[in-house]
Amino acid sequence: MSAGSIWEALFAAAAELVLTRPAVVPVHAQTSANAFHHVFRHARTGETQLLALLQSAAFIPAFRRGVGATRRELRIDGLEPLAVPGDGADALRTAFSELPRDRTSGARKALGYLQRGGPADRLGAGARRQLAFNGQRAHEFKFTEAALENCRAMPPSAWRDRVLAASMAYFTGPAAAPSPVVQEALALLG
Repeated sequence: MSAGSIWEALFAAAAELVLTRPAVVPVHAQTSANAFHHVFRHARTGETQLLALLQSAAFIPAFRRGVGATRRELRIDGLEPLAVPGDGADALRTAFSELPRDRTSGARKALGYLQRGGPADRLGAGARRQLAFNGQRAHEFKFTEAALENCRAMPPSAWRDRVLAASMAYFTGPAAAPSPVVQEALALLG
């Protein structure tokens, strides 16, 4: 088994934690996997790479224990796509429309968008756009970048689509109030 396959499994396990319980502790599963993957990619020795991989593999179950009760009926491999009307920007608006109120619906709509051939990079750009407008907490910024970087590290596949869709569970969206900085800027612009 390749190291890349193991990283994909770790990213998927971290994404499932966020999907089943979108809160700060599960977010750290994804950001920690991202940090260990960064170490792995930039390590100068195979020993350091192996240590980073093993540390990440040890952290995921620790986060799972730390999270406690999750929505057991909701699994990343069982996430059912929801059809999104339209193409391109309209489909993305629909996928983000209920975030953060209905995170599961957002994840399912994102999966529907991706499975219909919607580009993952556009979904990532949409997540960043929503974050820039509505992001208010440091963890929202940290998680979004870690999740998107983890997805970029995965080859295009059904699993990458599921990891990206599951990340919608912690992405911010238009149902959130604009950040105070954006509110102030909008007020100044009149």
